[in-house]
Amino acid sequence: MAVPTLDSQTSVLSSQRVFGWVIEYCFLKTGSKYRTNVPKGGIPVSRLQKAALMVKGRITGVREDGSATHVKTPGFMVRGVKNLVVPEGESIFTAEEDSYWWCLKLDSNPDGIPETDTFYITAGDDRELPIGSRLILCLGELSIEDKIFQAKDDPETPLPVGIRIKTGPKTVKAITDCFGYLVDSEKE
Repeated sequence: MAVPTLDSQTSVLSSQRVFGWVIEYCFLKTGSKYRTNVPKGGIPVSRLQKAALMVKGRITGVREDGSATHVKTPGFMVRGVKNLVVPEGESIFTAEEDSYWWCLKLDSNPDGIPETDTFYITAGDDRELPIGSRLILCLGELSIEDKIFQAKDDPETPLPVGIRIKTGPKTVKAITDCFGYLVDSEKE
């Protein structure tokens, strides 16, 4: 599997548990790099052992043949790109600016990680979430009916928020740009 080898300037700033899943808040300083090495034949995104969601910054990648990979900016999650096969070979990723992301990964959730989808909504917009939805809000502030939910945006003590839609559907209104995961299950 593609497992990044991170340089010494990369760090996990915080680990939090939401809906029973452990998610980590990670940081890569401007100019820092990490490598991935994907085995022959590539890996379908559905088989990746992590779901990393960018919330701040910009990371660019270059494959060993010199071609560009995807650019990671806020809202980007590789697992959110349906039917993508991550190509074989080595890629080197560089932080163009200080970059932060949340990551659900197998190392921290040894029984497996949930199916995920990207949740992104721009300030002022709304979106309907069906009954049974589980949203891990990683960055931003939103309202559902008259209740305000805010993910704490502080690199020292970040705090995601779990939102469960028990009756619904419910309309979610973004007060600020919001990023998060929609997960298919809870871990007991």
